[in-house]
Amino acid sequence: MVSLSLLSKEEWANRCLNDGEFRLASRHWDGGVRLNIGDETLELFLADGEQSTVDKNPSGMIEVSGVAAVWEEVLRANPKRFHNDVMANISQRCGLKRQGDAVVFAQYYAAAMRAVELLRPSLVDFEDTLETTLETTLEATLEATLEATLEATSEATSETASETASETGPEIHSGTGPETGSKNLSQIMPHDNRPQGT
Repeated sequence: MVSLSLLSKEEWANRCLNDGEFRLASRHWDGGVRLNIGDETLELFLADGEQSTVDKNPSGMIEVSGVAAVWEEVLRANPKRFHNDVMANISQRCGLKRQGDAVVFAQYYAAAMRAVELLRPSLVDFEDTLETTLETTLEATLEATLEATLEATSEATSETASETASETGPEIHSGTGPETGSKNLSQIMPHDNRPQGT
């Protein structure tokens, strides 16, 4: 089951009415926006571009409807292709449907689209979350890589030391010391057996 965490009607209206882009696009609009999001409905009525408590001009309303699963995709902070724009979604038959006068829709589409965008999570919050996630992932990756590198280096050093020790043969001493198993030069060099003084 799909569940959406939506702003209340009042919170959404406040976002729209305090947003410069929406106010510019909705100038002189007699009508408003109605969003049917699954079983929930959000409405914002306007009279000459200002908020109204009642629908004074039903023919000036832009209504967009869809099931909750489709709206969940549309209202993501960073929606996928064809879900990032209401008109693209409708034209590609991705789940949303519109009702209302076609001329009003064309005139005030920018305002309606901005009203939808203002239901999405804040882009600043999304970027902060993304940055935190990337930092955590990078830190964990670097730590794991460092541990693996140190472990591999330690093993390689131990193997090299073992090989060096096994390749070293018995020592040959030039002196006459009592070292066990060693021989001096007189024992190694052959004796001259020629008679002395001849």
